[in-house]
Order: sequence, then C-alpha cells, then structure tokens
Amino acid sequence: MRTLLLLLAAALLAAPLPAADIPYGEIRVNPEKFKNDAVSYQNRYVGHLPNVPPYMAASGFDAEKYHVFAVGSIHLPVLGRKSPGLDSTLAGLKPGDLVRVSGKVKEFRQTPGHKFHSPYYLELGEIVFVESRPETPGQPPLRPRLQRE
Repeated sequence: MRTLLLLLAAALLAAPLPAADIPYGEIRVNPEKFKNDAVSYQNRYVGHLPNVPPYMAASGFDAEKYHVFAVGSIHLPVLGRKSPGLDSTLAGLKPGDLVRVSGKVKEFRQTPGHKFHSPYYLELGEIVFVESRPETPGQPPLRPRLQRE
C-alpha cells in the first residue's frame, strides 16, 4: 500500500502542470515573474528571424536546430526546436495571424548586449493557429518589424 501511494505521488509530481493563460502584456513587462513557469498567451504572429543574434547563439541556440520567431513582439522571442510539424505550421502563418503559444519562460545563459533584447524567451511547447489576419481593402500588407544585426 505504501509503495502504491509513493508511486501515485511521484506520478502526480512528474505530470506537467497546464499552462496558465496570462495576458501577453504582463509577460512582456515582467518576464522574470514567470521564469520557469508554464504560460500560454494569444497574440498576433509577427514573423520569423532568419538569423540568430550572437547572444542567442552563445546561449546554445543556432538557426539550424531552432526556429526563432515573434508572437506579439520580438521583446519576448519564441524559440522552438525544428521539427516537421513546427516547420509546416510556421510556413502556413502570415504576419498578423492570431495564434496561441504555450511553453516555459526561460532566461538566456548569455546576457544580451543591447537593452532592446530581452534576457528571457519562451521555450515553445505548442503553437496553435486561431484565426487569419482580417484583410482591409486598400491596406498594405503587414510586415514584421524584426531586429537587424
């Protein structure tokens, strides 16, 4: 009986907690408050970074193994390990599409050299397409504002 209780307790502790649905503005302003917590938020897909900035590369992330993209803004980048499923999801997204992302807020090992860059990122757990960007006649297409090196 005692062994059964220990196994049950171990299983409960090992089960991942569901991601808390947090407003994006709160995560963006105080990412340190959510460090190592599972979070989920919904915002517009901004775009994909083709190159990894040096501080991300120094933290162990490279463009050959990871997708780096922005949901909401680049101030809290989203990093996801490349996989066929994530590749196809990102290929189908357009800037301005509404998506829900979930994962853990983590801190980079290397501090960024510029205060524009966040020392925190979202380690992607899941990305779900919610809705397309509404098209407005005569409005130019939305272009992502991404950093330059």
